[in-house]
Amino acid sequence: MAGEPTTNAASATRILGWQHPWIAYISSAPAMIIVAVFLAFPVLYAAWQSLYSISPLDQDQPFVGFGNYAAVFSTPEFWSSLWCTGIFVFGVIVLGLTLAIVFGFALNRIVSGLRFIRGLAILPYIVSSVAAALMFRTMFNSDFGFPNQVLEFLGVGGIPWLSNGFYAMIVVIVAQVWTDLPLALLFVLGGLQTIDKGAAAARPAGRPLCRAGDGLRRRLRRVAADEPLPCAD
Repeated sequence: MAGEPTTNAASATRILGWQHPWIAYISSAPAMIIVAVFLAFPVLYAAWQSLYSISPLDQDQPFVGFGNYAAVFSTPEFWSSLWCTGIFVFGVIVLGLTLAIVFGFALNRIVSGLRFIRGLAILPYIVSSVAAALMFRTMFNSDFGFPNQVLEFLGVGGIPWLSNGFYAMIVVIVAQVWTDLPLALLFVLGGLQTIDKGAAAARPAGRPLCRAGDGLRRRLRRVAADEPLPCAD
């Protein structure tokens, strides 16, 4: 009776009720409660308070509706901050994803010592934000920072990295990418390794792993289209 263990396991599963939908709700309830208490409730409460005029020196809190939003949208500081935020987000996403894809493809070619290299790659992610900020503040110091030391050695004047808005934005973007790159790199590398294994197992006999002339752009397109054909070059 080769099928008895499977049948008995399925029967036990049905008896215990693991196939009922409410099991999934019960299992996810603790996480949903935490999200509701510590994330959803503060956001909703802050949105409700934003409809009132609240002052720490005045007990009266009149309802102003969207007056606070109208006041904020009418200030040039808001639009300047929004513009800087957009530049920061765009720079971090573009630079971070580009480096993650490039390094992911490079690490995917390494056969020996991949675990050790992966451990080194994740080190920036475990560094605290305060330590990373202090490190980049010291590194880009206008007087003794490493980039300015290199520029002075090459005969080029130093750059005010932290006192100029344009260069300070570059430093902040680089610091954020350095912090978040390991996590994105692990996602890309893990996806590439999974895709390569599945494609190699499903490849028909005698079919080449990739077409001649396939480059990085075509490989990325196949990854995005879920048509992985890893190259062996």
